[in-house]
Amino acid sequence: MRTGERALLQNVTGTQRQPSSLQHSHEKDTMMKNLATRSLTMPALALAAVLGLAGCAGMTAQEKGTLTGATVGGVVGNVLCGGIACTGAGAAVGGVIGHEVTKDKK
Repeated sequence: MRTGERALLQNVTGTQRQPSSLQHSHEKDTMMKNLATRSLTMPALALAAVLGLAGCAGMTAQEKGTLTGATVGGVVGNVLCGGIACTGAGAAVGGVIGHEVTKDKK
């Protein structure tokens, strides 16, 4: 198509469609946006992980056990039921178990 002509073409059934050159342009724009989003997501996740783990540096073994138990329990609760109540209950139970397992033995 020449510049200035209509961007949309009328097909046989009367519905409008874009010419293939415009479809490819739109697909390319969408791919570039997805790539840009992905290229920002991974560094953001890595930064969050580093900052999260840096916060654990001063924790005792029992605190780390409690946190680990709560995390694992939350994941297991979510997998079993999928609801927020199950996730919370799993985290609570996992936290108690992790706390008790890493408790100092006297």
